[in-house]
This record gives sequence, structure tokens and C-alpha cells, in this order.
Amino acid sequence: MNDPQEKKNRRLQRPFAALARNIFCCFYVRNPQFNRVSYRNKGFFSWISPMSEMNKCSPSRLIPRKPRSLFFAAACLLFGWGSSWGQDATVAITGGTTVRVGEDLSYSVMVSTIGADYGSGELVTVQTEVLAPNGQAIVAFGQVESITSGLAQAAPQAFNYSFTMPYSLASNWVGNWTVRSTVTAGTDTDGTNNQATHLFAMTVPDLRIQNLTIPANRLPGQTVDASVSVVNGGQADMDPTVGVRVDAVMTDDANNVIDTQSVLVPALTQGASANLTLSFLNIPKTATNGIYTISAHVDPDNPDLVEESDETNNIDTGTFTIAAASALTVVSFEGGQGTYRSGDPVQFKLTVNNSGDGALLATDNY
Repeated sequence: MNDPQEKKNRRLQRPFAALARNIFCCFYVRNPQFNRVSYRNKGFFSWISPMSEMNKCSPSRLIPRKPRSLFFAAACLLFGWGSSWGQDATVAITGGTTVRVGEDLSYSVMVSTIGADYGSGELVTVQTEVLAPNGQAIVAFGQVESITSGLAQAAPQAFNYSFTMPYSLASNWVGNWTVRSTVTAGTDTDGTNNQATHLFAMTVPDLRIQNLTIPANRLPGQTVDASVSVVNGGQADMDPTVGVRVDAVMTDDANNVIDTQSVLVPALTQGASANLTLSFLNIPKTATNGIYTISAHVDPDNPDLVEESDETNNIDTGTFTIAAASALTVVSFEGGQGTYRSGDPVQFKLTVNNSGDGALLATDNY
């Protein structure tokens, strides 16, 4: 006799024939008068629900059952574990927020995967750029790194960088600078997290003229000494390789330049100051009375040698007065003695001394 399990398998292979037979069994009841045995006790005739037999031919049974692994993957997606089923490289940047011109900025680029690990030999590349406020990439600061030894969730890779902000780029101090890193990989399930940015600012010096001191009164033919203080009130040091000067310019009340003197300014660090003297500004002997101006100007060149955060505080002015007056006295009188006829010339010598502090002018009457 054939194995019952084998018979069952053959019945399952003929679903429509089995369905017809079982439906017939549901409605046919053998007459107990012929065999004296209840149909329920006959092995051939057994009760089977029509609905269960119809379900065997349902279209849903024609669709193969999904492997359990797919159900597990769906559960992972539902509970937030889906990223572990795909490689997903990402990047982050940390670093300083301010760099003083002429000094260093340090920052770190972290490359990681929040999905499956990258194995050895799978290329992951990260490119880092430094952008000026106008969006221009500074080529000298660019970096490119290649990761070929693998990248794991538990072992992200960090790249530490540093660069010196040159004085030649000081004119770009207004606005935010940007460090931008982009990671690329052969396989990446999420392309929205492949780039990171970090903003920082540049600071520059600020030279100021303070405490200009000059005499209140001078006379024609004399000289003027002017003393000033130059302060670096900015947020960076001066470029030590650049010679910056202070010019002192003397003008009269008609703004005519009378004399100019200059002195060099030492390279001032942030917050430092220097006291300077500009000597021997010459007043002409022919200078007339009036008010004269001396202007002290630090970094007077155009364009400026020093990029500053404030260019409006580089000049200070002071005034002095010339109020000279002549004072004539007769020292001696010689000659002119004797008897003269009408029309004869008379000769004598008159010595006059000017004891005043101003020259005898054509407009003076004596």
C-alpha cells in the first residue's frame, strides 16, 4: 500500500479533482442501513469544510511565499535599521570659527558610514575645498584623500588639516569663508548626506592715529615737532614684511602744502602701540600770520599697504598759530651835520633794530 503522505501529495497536485471529490463528500451520506456504519467513521468519507477546499485554489496560493529574510528586512526598515542593509558614506567638518590673517586655521574632516561597512579595496574619496566669501576656491588649500583600506561604522576616519591665511588674501576679509568637503563612493544608498560645510571668518588689523601733539604757536623761520601714537586696535597682527609709514603734512590756511616729514611704523601686533615723533617741519621765514595745520596719516598710500577693518581712523590733525609782529627801534643816527645850501643833498646813517617776533612787512607803517 502506498504511503499516506504520498497519496496526500498526489491529491495536492490535482487540486481541482480533489476539490470536486471533497465537495461531493460533504453532501453524500451513505445509507447506514446498507453498511451499518456511520459515514463519519469511514476513512474514505471525512468532513472537510468547503471553504478550506476553495482556499486551496485561491489566486493567493499561486503567489510564492516570501522568504523570511525579506520580512526581516521590512521589519528593519520599519524600526529604523534599514540603513544597515546598504552602504552609506557621509562626512562632517569641525574646526575654528575665526582665523587672524597671517595665522593658521585648523579643522578636521570626519568620513564615516551609517550603513554597511566598506571593505578593503572599495574606494571612498573625500575632497575638501576652502572657499573665499565670493565663492572662489583657493586652490592652494584644497585636499583630496582616498580610502581603500575599508570604512566601518565603528571606525570612522578623520583627516586633520591646517593652513596659514596669507596677507595677500586680506582684502577678502568681509563675509564668511567656507570649508566644504564632499565624499564619493562606488556604492552609496543616500546621496543627500555626501557634503558638509563649515563657516569661519577672517580678522585683520586696524591702525589708528591718536594723541597728535604740536606746539600752539610758532614763528616764521622756526621748525615744528609733532608727536603721535599709532595703535593696532584690530584683531590681527600687521604684516612684518611690509614697511608702513606715518606722514606729517603742514599746510597753511589756504591748504597749500608747506612741508612734509615721514617716519616708519614698527610691525605692530594686535593691541600694540608705538609713540613716534616727526621732527623739523620747517616754517618759511616769509610765512605770514595765520593758522597752520599739521595732519598725521598712517598708511597713507593708495591703495593701502595694510588691509584694515576701519580705514576712517587713520588721520589726526592739529593746528598752530603764527602771530608775528615787528617792533622797530632806532639804535643810532649818524651824519647829516653841517651847513647845507638849499638843494644840497644831506647824507646820514640811521640804524634801526626790529625787536619784534615778525618781519617788517610792506604793509607795516613806521
